[in-house]
Amino acid sequence: MAGPTHVYRRGAAYWWRRRVPKALIAKFGCPELRFSLRTHIRRDAAHRAARLRLVTDLAFGAMEQAVLDGARLTPEGMKAVVDDLVRAELDAAERARALAPPRGPEGVAAAVSEETRRQAALRDALAQNRYDSVMAPVEAALRRAGLAFDPHSDDGRILLRLAGRALVGVHGVNALREQGIYEEDACAPPPAAEAARARAAQPVAPAAPVPIGSSAAASAASASPAAAGAIPIGEAARLLIEEKSKSQSWRLNMRRKYDASLRLFIEANGDLPLCRVTTAMGHEFRELLMRLPRNHGKSARDRRAVHEIAEALDEEEMDKVEAHELQFNAGEIDRKTLELRKDQCRIARLGPTTVNLHVDRIKAVFDEAIGKELFAGRNPMIGVRLGKREQKNLRKSLPPATRLPWGRERIQRLFGSSVFVGGLPDGHPCAADPLFWAPLAAAHMGLREEEILQTQVHDVEPVDAVPCWRIRPGPGKTLKTDNAERDVPLQRVLIEAGFLELVEALKREGAFWLFPEIDRGAASNRFSDLFSKRFRTYRVNEGLYDRQRDFHALRKDFNVALREAGVYWAARRRLLGHALDDVTDERYDPEGESMKVRKEYVDRVDHGLKAVRRDGKVVIVVA
Repeated sequence: MAGPTHVYRRGAAYWWRRRVPKALIAKFGCPELRFSLRTHIRRDAAHRAARLRLVTDLAFGAMEQAVLDGARLTPEGMKAVVDDLVRAELDAAERARALAPPRGPEGVAAAVSEETRRQAALRDALAQNRYDSVMAPVEAALRRAGLAFDPHSDDGRILLRLAGRALVGVHGVNALREQGIYEEDACAPPPAAEAARARAAQPVAPAAPVPIGSSAAASAASASPAAAGAIPIGEAARLLIEEKSKSQSWRLNMRRKYDASLRLFIEANGDLPLCRVTTAMGHEFRELLMRLPRNHGKSARDRRAVHEIAEALDEEEMDKVEAHELQFNAGEIDRKTLELRKDQCRIARLGPTTVNLHVDRIKAVFDEAIGKELFAGRNPMIGVRLGKREQKNLRKSLPPATRLPWGRERIQRLFGSSVFVGGLPDGHPCAADPLFWAPLAAAHMGLREEEILQTQVHDVEPVDAVPCWRIRPGPGKTLKTDNAERDVPLQRVLIEAGFLELVEALKREGAFWLFPEIDRGAASNRFSDLFSKRFRTYRVNEGLYDRQRDFHALRKDFNVALREAGVYWAARRRLLGHALDDVTDERYDPEGESMKVRKEYVDRVDHGLKAVRRDGKVVIVVA
């Protein structure tokens, strides 16, 4: 017998879930309805689900008919939308004036001049039948009215033009209000809209131009609506990114991440003025992030909107679960198999750490805007990030994602695979294959992937008579942090494999890069972009792929090997390029151990491997 429709089990209780028809998603504000049935008894859950289905059938039918009946905007409906738009725009500007700091005559003149400029720009746009600048406020007014909007339809274009004419009047009214003139405030909202249009016909004396950089210009800037949050979030983010990008390290490591977070937020909510972003929007953004796939943004081929991606994933997961529940109800599988398969149906979503990082970056945009007096008020993203308990619960529902050390057995399998067993020509420049040397350096010396791949030939040289791999900033090179700058002695396995002979051969050839075949990728302009894909493909082909054990995880094995060999924690942090965070070692021993001692520490790293030379080739074997 088939089981109850739309019912699924979460923990001990049954839940009910039903998709909202696409035409009604805007009305409901969500793609699905989800409720706890507050029972662990299947029969009770079935009865309650049947009642919910009946009620939602009736509700969906009535609302779909209402949407069809109201699909075309009447002239009265258009007037109501335009009146609401005028009211909202005037209220937002008035709020900005109320929250702005005191200003002098120059500030008043600058504000009036700005409104006059916007009014003239809007008139030019209307003359050229361009409605881009009107689109956002119209969409906001229609959302408040719960109406659909097609800007390319006849109704849409008529509405956009009416809104444009009204906004010309709004700028005229704002120009007067900037001078303290409030003649039209006694009118009710609909007449106010007409008054705005009437005022638009009255000329406003242009203000004298204010020199950029003068105190008057600064006063005008602080008095503008931007001071209360009229600046769009995209522009606010641009200012933050522009400021932070003065640091090369931030530009290389963080700019791409901030761009991604901003792109997600704007795609979900639009490029809203800061003053219109609410905490509720922040929570909705967080919930949307939690529904996105773990690999979101890593493929340029998927051009669907984020909401579409989340909905498609939810539907795919629900369909799989319902199929297994049908098998269970038909007696084809037992309960333990059902629960196992339901767990296997779960699609990996963004983890709690990633979700919080996206939220934190949007919060940072508001913090920067508040600091620059571009936004007045409480940061709407405060309290949005997942708390510790929420993170813990979310991790329980997701497949494991923590990066783990490879471990001795897996490392020996890696270095026993084809590239390392097949060997390289002994000491010749063509032997500079990063697929051979990079994993060796990461596992035995703790070097980062980018540090290895960007190495220039002159970076390998003696320090205090000890051959070292020198991690230094410079032309064509970047470091993750300031602490990453260090000298790491060459480990004995790399020396046995002929690494020094390789470097000398490359120098004789006049080579500049240690791995000349590696180029920067287009994604983030890093050497690791393309190599990471190559290393992943290699692991898949060799049967070594494990999503929790990637290239960077080899640094964990280096740290574990040092710790098990009794190396002091501060020495491990120096070799790995981490901050010490300890006054005694950082202040009283800034240089740390001598290079000979570091060499002895590095040589303690033992994964049970050694390099041997056979028939003119270097191969890695288990010791």
